[in-house]
Amino acid sequence: MGLRVENNVVVVDHAMNEHLLTTAEGNPSEDTVEELRVISVFQRRFNSAKLARKRDEKVIGDNCPLIYALKGKDGLSVEFKSIKILNLSIPEIIGGIAQLLGDQLDLVASMPSSSPLAAILGRRLSRAVGRPHTSDLFTKATNAQASARVSLAIETDRKAFTREEEVALRNVLKHLSRVPQEAYTAKHVRPAIRKYFEPLAMGALPQHIQNQSRILLVDDLLATGETLKAAHKLLSTAGIQGERAGVTWFSRVKK
Repeated sequence: MGLRVENNVVVVDHAMNEHLLTTAEGNPSEDTVEELRVISVFQRRFNSAKLARKRDEKVIGDNCPLIYALKGKDGLSVEFKSIKILNLSIPEIIGGIAQLLGDQLDLVASMPSSSPLAAILGRRLSRAVGRPHTSDLFTKATNAQASARVSLAIETDRKAFTREEEVALRNVLKHLSRVPQEAYTAKHVRPAIRKYFEPLAMGALPQHIQNQSRILLVDDLLATGETLKAAHKLLSTAGIQGERAGVTWFSRVKK
């Protein structure tokens, strides 16, 4: 129930025990991001001691080679036959997620991304729970929007940050200020300081959404959880106080 990487090609191999649980056994998994319940279709795993000793293999794909391959990153790719193998388990897992969520939803909202993965998952969940789906509830923040709060904080209360944080933040802010209207992306921001940036902005609010509407937030990967936290916060700020949960394709790394 895992993956192997051969010549930069990610292969789904149920005989392996690396990177990911690739069948319905052990999936879905649950986590909590602050107070937000998050369910993941596939559970990521720590590298085994054997794989950890192979330093070159450990680096490729940042312990999530499949999502890197699906996005065409790190020079990784995945063949269609591996996707077909993986897809055999997806209906059962998503059915399990629908049961866990119950009838407590009004809208399924995918996070904005240059990759279609979150939207694909959102549509599948929408069909499973019988609720409408949107990819327009949130938009990617511009670099100027993402950095506005932390930029002000650094200038008004430097003592709120460690010296290491301040140096790292100023470096990122300098980079973002060169292209203020570009869409913000966290890929060049250290995980430890991503919490200081606002990755999202509110988009189009469907007419049927009310203050107590219950919204399912969908993303492709759970790492730091900053995108889901930002979406959760934006909805609260907009006065939408209904119960919320999150679903991702891939979980945090677990033992």
